[in-house]
Amino acid sequence: YNHSKCISHWQGALKTILPPFVYGKGDPIIDMVVDSNRGYLYALCYNTTIMVWKMQKDGYLSLIATKTDVVNNAISVLNEDEDISRSNEDDWTAEDFSIVSIHVVPRSEPENAVLVAITNHGHRIFFYIESY
Repeated sequence: YNHSKCISHWQGALKTILPPFVYGKGDPIIDMVVDSNRGYLYALCYNTTIMVWKMQKDGYLSLIATKTDVVNNAISVLNEDEDISRSNEDDWTAEDFSIVSIHVVPRSEPENAVLVAITNHGHRIFFYIESY
């Protein structure tokens, strides 16, 4: 027989591990990182929303925070800071500013930040989580 069929079981396996937001409809996730030391899962969505889940001991995830308008908040800070603002140019806008990746900040760092977002211009945006 020359007939063959390729079946991918990968998507089914992912659905048993990952929460529905990952494979469901809506804003696609462009970056995801795990902080196994603190027990958090972070996701960066296409619209620059950052979501935070607490990894439970039973294997489930609990959504504990959603930060929207990350880019607009960062732009307002950049435009207010004279040391960072563009010289002889218009203010920063959302069209020329985006978050390209997120990274876990190790506990060994002296600051209390848990996550850093890197922009397309190389700026770093640090995030902190209050204890629950």
